[in-house]
Amino acid sequence: MDQPLIIVKDLSITHFGKLLLSPVHFSVFMDERVALVGSTEQGTLELLLALSGKLSGISRQAVQIRPALKKSRDFFSFGAQDPFFPLLPTMTLQESLCYFSASKGRRLTRHEAGHYLSMWGFAKLKDSKVSALSFLEYAQFCAALSLLHNPHCILLHEPTKNLTDPERKKFWDFFLSLRPPALLFTTPSQEEAKMAHARVIELPKGEHHARR
Repeated sequence: MDQPLIIVKDLSITHFGKLLLSPVHFSVFMDERVALVGSTEQGTLELLLALSGKLSGISRQAVQIRPALKKSRDFFSFGAQDPFFPLLPTMTLQESLCYFSASKGRRLTRHEAGHYLSMWGFAKLKDSKVSALSFLEYAQFCAALSLLHNPHCILLHEPTKNLTDPERKKFWDFFLSLRPPALLFTTPSQEEAKMAHARVIELPKGEHHARR
């Protein structure tokens, strides 16, 4: 049997002394799609940050990465959803792509950026500002950026928030057509997990959420 890409054991998250996310246990395999179903109040964003090493106070034993890939700089990718590196609304898509790629270690040339935009179906919008995109176009562009530099695992936090059900379907048809690697995303909806053809993991409610 193939070795898991990621193993999560007894990972819990607290917030101001209250248990936000009760201990969770799961594995993710190469090229697998996994939906973490729960609300933001259940610590879904914090869980993704913990997995990517961007949340302090998490035991090294709680998140185990396949040893051969552990030192890979681009193991995880948040794409443009990275809360520490958001897109700038005044930039064009081409400028955003060059800017974002530089944050990941290698800045793309304008020619390279144009190639990616054409491949993703954004060629006609390359000179459009990020602020001019529709909700669907913005969601698709943010997700597509997660594929830069070939990460091993994509992390997306509620990637279709603010979209209608038909738009969610279009989003997943688009993103899955790009053949992403292992994908771990959060969503409050079981239906969205079905759209993404993803294995469902329902997150437990922590003390903070249960007492509301």
